[in-house]
Amino acid sequence: MCAAAEHLAAAGADVVLISCAADPGLAEARAAVAVPVVGAGSSAAALALAVGGRIGVLGIEDEAPESVRSMLGDRLVGVARPAGVHTTIELCTPRGRDAAMAAARRIVADGAQTVLFACTGLTTLGLAATVRSECGVPVVDPVLAAGHMAIAAGARQENR
Repeated sequence: MCAAAEHLAAAGADVVLISCAADPGLAEARAAVAVPVVGAGSSAAALALAVGGRIGVLGIEDEAPESVRSMLGDRLVGVARPAGVHTTIELCTPRGRDAAMAAARRIVADGAQTVLFACTGLTTLGLAATVRSECGVPVVDPVLAAGHMAIAAGARQENR
């Protein structure tokens, strides 16, 4: 991740965005470059905290990524993984989409008042609007959250 961040910063990027909810290499990339580095997972967690309530995490792992879990603390009420889905490729199938919706319904039934997507593959599916509509709760998309953070970080850089 550091090499990619260094390449992007050297090419003139104002901000580097890590589009993975696990924020792989975030600390290392931040230490390696002078521009802001934004992680999708930590951005989503920050936005979910701002939205409020108890937060349920929907992803393709059995646990929330550490970057998300550590920020949410006791506001994290549970983690749901779509049954039979272990990769984004499996997620991006009709069966994967149906399993993701079932997992979203399950996490809301378990008490989540906000759903945080802990896999950027859920963004690819465009599932946020469906979860919002069918489950009646706010949904935090990590790619969009990171994009908003990147815009804010880029504006900060411009004002220096």
